[in-house]
Amino acid sequence: MSNLIHQKMSYTDLAQFLRDMAQAVEAGDSFEGNIEYLMPLDNPEPGTAMVRGVVRIGNRSGQGSVMMIGTVPGVTPP
Repeated sequence: MSNLIHQKMSYTDLAQFLRDMAQAVEAGDSFEGNIEYLMPLDNPEPGTAMVRGVVRIGNRSGQGSVMMIGTVPGVTPP
């Protein structure tokens, strides 16, 4: 999969990310990606999941960009 560290996300935000990803795939504007979501193991909060993923988008116009969820190991968030 990936070495990204899972990030806590609400089901509402996760569902929106999945809709955005599905629209890009349907439009032929995403060539590859992956997403993983799990129930939080430590102190589960209702309505949240632990998520990581990377999806390429904007590929019809050239190189495109990436939607990423998670934390890169060894990088301190701002």
